[in-house]
Amino acid sequence: MTVNQSLNQFAQALEQKTLDLIQAGQWAALDAMIAPECQFVTNEGIFDKSTAMSLMQAMQLTDASIRNVTATSKDDTLIVSFELACTELIGGKPQAKDFSPRLSVWKQVDGAYLCLAYGDFNRTRA
Repeated sequence: MTVNQSLNQFAQALEQKTLDLIQAGQWAALDAMIAPECQFVTNEGIFDKSTAMSLMQAMQLTDASIRNVTATSKDDTLIVSFELACTELIGGKPQAKDFSPRLSVWKQVDGAYLCLAYGDFNRTRA
């Protein structure tokens, strides 16, 4: 296995863990993985961590599937792009269930990765 393949597998496991926590409603564990300064960008706007946590609690995420994970890293920073298909609500609006691009930025702090930024490029279902 190459270094890139190993990094991509690690990144996929990290993203899957966040999805599993959301689907299981394990909000305290998810909160611990998100940096206080984190920003979330969706088709509904730009949100701070507190607002994003509220949105995630209301999104009713199910049937999440990840593909095409590409990760890069430098020092303590990990950048992950991937495609996600799922059933979810953003701002009460159903989102498209097809695979759509996502981007997350992580920083390693005291041996754990914290999410600094997350971009959700899904579109509202017509």
